[in-house]
Amino acid sequence: MRLLYKGHVPEVPQPAPPESGRPMEQNQYMRLIVSMLSGLLLCGVAPASAETLRESIAAHATGVGAPESPHLDKVVISSAWLDDAEEFVVVYYLDDEDWEVRSVIQIERYEKASDVWSHCTVSEHDADFHYFGSASRGCSGGPVHGIRRTESAYLLSAHINPSCYETLVLSPSLDYLGSFCGWYMGECAGGKFIFLASEFHFAPVHPTQIFVSDLMAGEERLIYPRKPYQSIRLAHIARVQQALDKLSDEQMRKMSLYDNAEYFDEQHRNFVSSASLDACAFVTQFDDELFARWFRDAGMPAESRAHEGEREKLEAIYVYRNVSNPETIEFRELPPEAYPHETREDVAALLEPETLDAIFSVEP
Repeated sequence: MRLLYKGHVPEVPQPAPPESGRPMEQNQYMRLIVSMLSGLLLCGVAPASAETLRESIAAHATGVGAPESPHLDKVVISSAWLDDAEEFVVVYYLDDEDWEVRSVIQIERYEKASDVWSHCTVSEHDADFHYFGSASRGCSGGPVHGIRRTESAYLLSAHINPSCYETLVLSPSLDYLGSFCGWYMGECAGGKFIFLASEFHFAPVHPTQIFVSDLMAGEERLIYPRKPYQSIRLAHIARVQQALDKLSDEQMRKMSLYDNAEYFDEQHRNFVSSASLDACAFVTQFDDELFARWFRDAGMPAESRAHEGEREKLEAIYVYRNVSNPETIEFRELPPEAYPHETREDVAALLEPETLDAIFSVEP
Protein backbone atom coordinates (compact mmCIF):
# COMPACT_ATOMS: atom_id res chain seq x y z
CA MET A 1 0.00 0.00 0.00
CA ARG A 2 1.17 3.54 -0.62
CA LEU A 3 0.96 6.47 1.75
CA LEU A 4 0.59 9.72 -0.18
CA TYR A 5 0.45 13.26 1.14
CA LYS A 6 -0.14 16.38 -0.91
CA GLY A 7 3.18 18.06 -1.67
CA HIS A 8 5.18 14.90 -1.09
CA VAL A 9 6.04 12.24 -3.63
CA PRO A 10 7.23 9.13 -1.78
CA GLU A 11 9.11 6.27 -3.28
CA VAL A 12 6.49 3.90 -4.64
CA PRO A 13 6.79 0.39 -3.18
CA GLN A 14 6.55 -2.29 -5.85
CA PRO A 15 3.99 -5.09 -5.47
CA ALA A 16 5.32 -8.36 -4.11
CA PRO A 17 6.55 -10.64 -6.93
CA PRO A 18 4.16 -13.43 -7.83
CA GLU A 19 6.53 -16.12 -6.54
CA SER A 20 6.67 -14.81 -2.99
CA GLY A 21 4.24 -14.01 -0.22
CA ARG A 22 3.92 -10.71 1.59
CA PRO A 23 4.34 -11.00 5.36
CA MET A 24 1.56 -9.21 7.17
CA GLU A 25 4.00 -6.88 8.89
CA GLN A 26 4.91 -5.40 5.51
CA ASN A 27 1.46 -3.84 5.42
CA GLN A 28 2.89 -1.51 8.04
CA TYR A 29 1.62 1.86 6.87
CA MET A 30 -1.96 0.69 6.59
CA ARG A 31 -1.87 -1.06 9.93
CA LEU A 32 -0.51 2.06 11.62
CA ILE A 33 -3.22 4.27 10.15
CA VAL A 34 -5.87 1.72 11.11
CA SER A 35 -4.57 1.80 14.65
CA MET A 36 -4.53 5.61 14.92
CA LEU A 37 -7.89 6.17 13.26
CA SER A 38 -9.54 3.42 15.26
CA GLY A 39 -9.19 5.25 18.53
CA LEU A 40 -10.33 8.53 17.03
CA LEU A 41 -13.34 6.98 15.37
CA LEU A 42 -14.54 4.94 18.29
CA CYS A 43 -13.96 7.74 20.80
CA GLY A 44 -16.12 9.96 18.64
CA VAL A 45 -18.96 7.50 18.11
CA ALA A 46 -22.20 8.57 19.72
CA PRO A 47 -25.43 6.58 19.44
CA ALA A 48 -27.99 8.18 17.12
CA SER A 49 -30.58 7.17 19.72
CA ALA A 50 -29.76 5.76 23.15
CA GLU A 51 -30.64 2.17 22.26
CA THR A 52 -29.95 -0.50 24.84
CA LEU A 53 -28.89 -4.04 24.02
CA ARG A 54 -32.37 -5.26 24.97
CA GLU A 55 -33.96 -2.77 22.54
CA SER A 56 -31.48 -3.61 19.80
CA ILE A 57 -32.26 -7.33 20.04
CA ALA A 58 -36.01 -6.67 20.09
CA ALA A 59 -35.75 -4.45 17.01
CA HIS A 60 -33.61 -6.77 14.89
CA ALA A 61 -34.25 -10.36 16.01
CA THR A 62 -37.13 -12.56 14.82
CA GLY A 63 -38.81 -14.54 17.59
CA VAL A 64 -35.85 -14.27 19.95
CA GLY A 65 -35.99 -13.58 23.67
CA ALA A 66 -33.40 -11.62 25.61
CA PRO A 67 -30.19 -13.28 26.83
CA GLU A 68 -29.14 -13.39 30.46
CA SER A 69 -26.55 -10.67 29.95
CA PRO A 70 -25.36 -7.95 32.35
CA HIS A 71 -25.35 -5.63 29.32
CA LEU A 72 -29.06 -5.90 28.53
CA ASP A 73 -29.99 -2.44 29.75
CA LYS A 74 -26.75 -0.72 28.79
CA VAL A 75 -26.54 1.61 25.79
CA VAL A 76 -24.80 0.04 22.81
CA ILE A 77 -23.11 1.70 19.85
CA SER A 78 -22.00 0.60 16.41
CA SER A 79 -24.17 -2.52 16.27
CA ALA A 80 -24.37 -5.11 13.49
CA TRP A 81 -26.70 -8.11 13.26
CA LEU A 82 -27.03 -11.49 11.61
CA ASP A 83 -30.47 -13.11 11.70
CA ASP A 84 -31.27 -16.25 9.72
CA ALA A 85 -32.94 -19.63 10.21
CA GLU A 86 -30.02 -20.97 12.25
CA GLU A 87 -29.05 -18.16 14.58
CA PHE A 88 -29.18 -14.56 15.65
CA VAL A 89 -25.90 -12.74 16.29
CA VAL A 90 -25.45 -9.15 17.45
CA VAL A 91 -22.05 -7.43 17.53
CA TYR A 92 -21.67 -4.16 19.40
CA TYR A 93 -19.64 -1.85 21.60
CA LEU A 94 -20.81 -0.58 24.97
CA ASP A 95 -21.24 3.17 25.37
CA ASP A 96 -18.97 3.41 28.40
CA GLU A 97 -16.66 6.20 29.58
CA ASP A 98 -13.97 3.63 30.40
CA TRP A 99 -11.91 3.02 27.25
CA GLU A 100 -10.98 -0.47 28.48
CA VAL A 101 -14.69 -1.30 28.32
CA ARG A 102 -15.64 0.84 25.32
CA SER A 103 -12.94 -0.60 23.02
CA VAL A 104 -14.01 -4.23 23.46
CA ILE A 105 -16.14 -5.79 20.73
CA GLN A 106 -19.05 -7.62 22.37
CA ILE A 107 -20.83 -10.53 20.67
CA GLU A 108 -24.08 -12.25 21.65
CA ARG A 109 -25.17 -15.36 19.74
CA TYR A 110 -28.49 -17.19 19.96
CA GLU A 111 -28.60 -20.69 18.43
CA LYS A 112 -32.22 -21.21 17.50
CA ALA A 113 -32.28 -25.01 17.33
CA SER A 114 -30.87 -25.44 20.84
CA ASP A 115 -32.39 -22.27 22.32
CA VAL A 116 -28.99 -21.33 23.78
CA TRP A 117 -27.36 -17.90 24.13
CA SER A 118 -23.58 -17.47 24.27
CA HIS A 119 -21.34 -14.45 24.73
CA CYS A 120 -17.78 -13.63 23.69
CA THR A 121 -15.55 -10.62 23.18
CA VAL A 122 -12.71 -9.46 20.93
CA SER A 123 -10.35 -7.07 22.66
CA GLU A 124 -6.84 -5.71 22.40
CA HIS A 125 -5.72 -8.79 24.32
CA ASP A 126 -7.01 -11.09 21.59
CA ALA A 127 -6.11 -9.24 18.38
CA ASP A 128 -2.43 -9.22 17.46
CA PHE A 129 -1.51 -6.82 14.66
CA HIS A 130 1.98 -5.87 13.54
CA TYR A 131 3.40 -2.37 13.07
CA PHE A 132 6.85 -1.74 11.63
CA GLY A 133 7.93 -5.32 12.15
CA SER A 134 7.13 -5.61 15.86
CA ALA A 135 4.01 -7.00 17.48
CA SER A 136 1.61 -4.44 18.95
CA ARG A 137 -1.53 -5.70 20.60
CA GLY A 138 -4.79 -3.96 19.83
CA CYS A 139 -7.89 -4.76 17.82
CA SER A 140 -9.09 -2.43 15.13
CA GLY A 141 -11.75 -0.68 17.22
CA GLY A 142 -13.47 0.81 14.19
CA PRO A 143 -17.28 0.93 14.16
CA VAL A 144 -18.65 -2.49 13.23
CA HIS A 145 -20.73 -2.16 10.07
CA GLY A 146 -21.48 -5.77 9.29
CA ILE A 147 -21.19 -9.45 10.14
CA ARG A 148 -21.41 -12.40 7.79
CA ARG A 149 -21.02 -16.14 8.19
CA THR A 150 -19.18 -18.32 5.70
CA GLU A 151 -18.70 -22.07 5.80
CA SER A 152 -15.50 -21.66 7.81
CA ALA A 153 -15.76 -18.40 9.74
CA TYR A 154 -17.55 -15.29 10.89
CA LEU A 155 -16.35 -12.02 9.37
CA LEU A 156 -16.77 -8.68 11.16
CA SER A 157 -16.37 -5.53 9.06
CA ALA A 158 -14.89 -2.64 11.04
CA HIS A 159 -15.20 0.76 9.33
CA ILE A 160 -12.15 3.03 9.38
CA ASN A 161 -13.08 5.47 6.60
CA PRO A 162 -14.97 5.16 3.28
CA SER A 163 -11.83 3.74 1.65
CA CYS A 164 -10.66 1.53 4.48
CA TYR A 165 -12.10 -1.44 6.33
CA GLU A 166 -10.56 -3.96 8.70
CA THR A 167 -12.11 -7.43 8.54
CA LEU A 168 -11.85 -9.47 11.72
CA VAL A 169 -12.07 -13.25 11.27
CA LEU A 170 -13.64 -15.45 13.97
CA SER A 171 -13.92 -19.24 14.05
CA PRO A 172 -17.33 -21.01 14.09
CA SER A 173 -16.96 -21.03 17.89
CA LEU A 174 -16.30 -17.25 17.80
CA ASP A 175 -12.59 -17.47 18.64
CA TYR A 176 -10.48 -14.68 17.14
CA LEU A 177 -8.34 -16.00 14.24
CA GLY A 178 -6.86 -12.87 12.69
CA SER A 179 -7.70 -10.02 10.35
CA PHE A 180 -7.04 -8.45 6.98
CA CYS A 181 -7.19 -4.81 5.97
CA GLY A 182 -9.86 -4.69 3.30
CA TRP A 183 -13.18 -6.10 2.11
CA TYR A 184 -13.98 -9.81 1.98
CA MET A 185 -14.62 -10.99 -1.59
CA GLY A 186 -14.61 -14.77 -1.42
CA GLU A 187 -12.71 -17.90 -0.45
CA CYS A 188 -10.34 -20.22 -2.23
CA ALA A 189 -9.06 -23.69 -1.35
CA GLY A 190 -7.60 -24.37 2.07
CA GLY A 191 -9.88 -21.94 3.90
CA LYS A 192 -7.98 -18.92 2.58
CA PHE A 193 -9.76 -15.61 2.03
CA ILE A 194 -9.72 -13.38 -1.04
CA PHE A 195 -10.01 -9.69 -0.21
CA LEU A 196 -9.99 -6.28 -1.85
CA ALA A 197 -7.30 -4.22 -0.13
CA SER A 198 -8.24 -0.97 1.57
CA GLU A 199 -7.19 2.25 -0.12
CA PHE A 200 -5.88 5.57 1.12
CA HIS A 201 -8.58 8.23 1.18
CA PHE A 202 -7.90 11.25 -1.10
CA ALA A 203 -4.98 9.50 -2.82
CA PRO A 204 -4.38 10.78 -6.38
CA VAL A 205 -5.20 7.39 -7.88
CA HIS A 206 -6.98 4.31 -6.52
CA PRO A 207 -5.69 1.09 -8.05
CA THR A 208 -7.47 -2.17 -7.40
CA GLN A 209 -5.38 -4.61 -5.38
CA ILE A 210 -6.67 -8.09 -4.57
CA PHE A 211 -4.95 -10.36 -2.06
CA VAL A 212 -5.20 -13.86 -0.69
CA SER A 213 -5.04 -13.99 3.12
CA ASP A 214 -3.58 -17.13 4.65
CA LEU A 215 -4.24 -16.59 8.35
CA MET A 216 -2.66 -19.89 9.37
CA ALA A 217 0.63 -18.96 7.71
CA GLY A 218 0.36 -15.30 8.73
CA GLU A 219 0.78 -14.18 5.14
CA GLU A 220 -1.01 -12.05 2.55
CA ARG A 221 -0.23 -12.52 -1.13
CA LEU A 222 -1.03 -10.13 -3.99
CA ILE A 223 -2.84 -11.84 -6.85
CA TYR A 224 -4.10 -8.78 -8.76
CA PRO A 225 -2.51 -7.04 -10.54
CA ARG A 226 -0.20 -9.90 -11.40
CA LYS A 227 2.91 -9.98 -13.54
CA PRO A 228 3.68 -10.65 -16.27
CA TYR A 229 0.98 -8.24 -17.40
CA GLN A 230 -1.03 -9.21 -20.44
CA SER A 231 -1.95 -7.18 -23.49
CA ILE A 232 -4.95 -5.08 -22.34
CA ARG A 233 -3.29 -3.88 -19.14
CA LEU A 234 0.00 -3.24 -20.96
CA ALA A 235 -1.81 -1.07 -23.50
CA HIS A 236 -3.38 0.99 -20.73
CA ILE A 237 -0.06 1.37 -18.91
CA ALA A 238 1.36 2.80 -22.14
CA ARG A 239 -1.48 5.35 -22.27
CA VAL A 240 -0.92 6.34 -18.64
CA GLN A 241 2.78 6.80 -19.34
CA GLN A 242 1.98 9.08 -22.29
CA ALA A 243 -0.12 11.25 -19.98
CA LEU A 244 2.56 11.34 -17.27
CA ASP A 245 5.17 12.34 -19.84
CA LYS A 246 3.22 15.54 -20.51
CA LEU A 247 3.57 16.66 -16.87
CA SER A 248 6.64 18.28 -15.37
CA ASP A 249 8.21 17.10 -12.11
CA GLU A 250 6.86 20.21 -10.40
CA GLN A 251 3.32 19.59 -11.65
CA MET A 252 3.49 16.00 -10.44
CA ARG A 253 4.82 17.11 -7.06
CA LYS A 254 1.97 19.58 -6.55
CA MET A 255 -0.59 16.90 -7.39
CA SER A 256 1.17 14.27 -5.24
CA LEU A 257 1.63 12.05 -8.28
CA TYR A 258 4.49 9.64 -8.82
CA ASP A 259 6.15 8.61 -12.02
CA ASN A 260 4.87 5.07 -12.20
CA ALA A 261 2.42 4.27 -14.96
CA GLU A 262 1.48 0.95 -13.35
CA TYR A 263 -0.70 2.76 -10.78
CA PHE A 264 -3.96 4.24 -12.04
CA ASP A 265 -7.67 4.45 -11.30
CA GLU A 266 -9.55 1.23 -11.89
CA GLN A 267 -12.69 -0.48 -10.64
CA HIS A 268 -13.76 -4.09 -10.49
CA ARG A 269 -17.21 -5.67 -10.59
CA ASN A 270 -18.98 -9.01 -10.76
CA PHE A 271 -16.42 -10.85 -8.65
CA VAL A 272 -17.09 -14.58 -8.23
CA SER A 273 -15.06 -17.34 -6.64
CA SER A 274 -15.20 -21.10 -6.08
CA ALA A 275 -13.30 -22.70 -3.21
CA SER A 276 -13.88 -26.19 -4.64
CA LEU A 277 -12.36 -25.20 -7.99
CA ASP A 278 -9.81 -22.87 -6.36
CA ALA A 279 -10.74 -20.29 -8.98
CA CYS A 280 -12.10 -16.75 -9.28
CA ALA A 281 -13.11 -14.30 -11.98
CA PHE A 282 -14.06 -10.63 -12.25
CA VAL A 283 -14.26 -7.66 -14.60
CA THR A 284 -11.87 -4.72 -14.35
CA GLN A 285 -12.48 -1.29 -15.82
CA PHE A 286 -9.62 1.13 -16.54
CA ASP A 287 -10.89 4.72 -16.53
CA ASP A 288 -9.12 7.45 -18.50
CA GLU A 289 -10.99 10.22 -16.68
CA LEU A 290 -7.95 10.71 -14.46
CA PHE A 291 -6.00 12.13 -17.41
CA ALA A 292 -8.39 15.04 -17.80
CA ARG A 293 -8.20 15.67 -14.05
CA TRP A 294 -4.40 15.67 -14.07
CA PHE A 295 -4.21 18.16 -16.93
CA ARG A 296 -6.88 20.41 -15.43
CA ASP A 297 -5.17 20.45 -12.04
CA ALA A 298 -1.83 21.17 -13.70
CA GLY A 299 -3.34 24.28 -15.33
CA MET A 300 -2.37 23.09 -18.79
CA PRO A 301 -3.89 24.87 -21.82
CA ALA A 302 -6.75 23.17 -23.57
CA GLU A 303 -4.78 22.42 -26.72
CA SER A 304 -2.31 20.28 -24.75
CA ARG A 305 -4.93 18.20 -22.96
CA ALA A 306 -4.52 15.20 -25.19
CA HIS A 307 -7.07 13.04 -23.39
CA GLU A 308 -9.51 15.74 -22.27
CA GLY A 309 -13.05 14.74 -23.02
CA GLU A 310 -12.25 11.24 -24.23
CA ARG A 311 -12.95 9.45 -20.95
CA GLU A 312 -12.48 6.10 -22.61
CA LYS A 313 -13.23 3.15 -20.39
CA LEU A 314 -11.34 0.01 -21.16
CA GLU A 315 -12.50 -3.32 -19.78
CA ALA A 316 -10.92 -6.71 -19.30
CA ILE A 317 -12.15 -9.99 -17.85
CA TYR A 318 -9.76 -11.75 -15.48
CA VAL A 319 -9.96 -15.46 -14.71
CA TYR A 320 -7.72 -17.19 -12.14
CA ARG A 321 -7.19 -20.79 -11.12
CA ASN A 322 -5.04 -22.46 -8.45
CA VAL A 323 -5.61 -19.26 -6.49
CA SER A 324 -4.50 -20.67 -3.15
CA ASN A 325 -1.19 -22.05 -4.42
CA PRO A 326 1.58 -19.48 -4.99
CA GLU A 327 3.53 -22.00 -7.06
CA THR A 328 0.84 -22.94 -9.57
CA ILE A 329 -1.52 -19.93 -9.66
CA GLU A 330 -2.21 -18.68 -13.17
CA PHE A 331 -4.54 -16.22 -14.84
CA ARG A 332 -5.89 -15.14 -18.18
CA GLU A 333 -6.85 -11.63 -19.27
CA LEU A 334 -9.71 -11.72 -21.76
CA PRO A 335 -11.11 -8.96 -23.98
CA PRO A 336 -14.67 -7.96 -23.08
CA GLU A 337 -16.08 -9.31 -26.34
CA ALA A 338 -14.78 -12.81 -25.56
CA TYR A 339 -17.54 -13.75 -23.11
CA PRO A 340 -20.72 -12.24 -21.67
CA HIS A 341 -19.83 -10.40 -18.45
CA GLU A 342 -22.58 -7.91 -17.63
CA THR A 343 -23.89 -9.84 -14.61
CA ARG A 344 -22.37 -11.95 -11.84
CA GLU A 345 -24.15 -14.93 -13.36
CA ASP A 346 -22.35 -14.28 -16.66
CA VAL A 347 -18.98 -14.19 -14.94
CA ALA A 348 -19.80 -17.22 -12.75
CA ALA A 349 -20.36 -19.22 -15.95
CA LEU A 350 -16.65 -18.76 -16.72
CA LEU A 351 -15.86 -20.97 -13.72
CA GLU A 352 -17.74 -23.94 -15.14
CA PRO A 353 -15.05 -26.67 -15.44
CA GLU A 354 -15.34 -27.05 -19.21
CA THR A 355 -15.25 -23.30 -19.79
CA LEU A 356 -12.37 -22.91 -17.37
CA ASP A 357 -10.37 -25.57 -19.19
CA ALA A 358 -11.10 -23.92 -22.55
CA ILE A 359 -9.95 -20.50 -21.26
CA PHE A 360 -6.64 -21.87 -19.99
CA SER A 361 -6.02 -24.02 -23.06
CA VAL A 362 -5.09 -20.82 -24.90
CA GLU A 363 -1.70 -19.31 -24.10
CA PRO A 364 -1.81 -15.64 -22.96
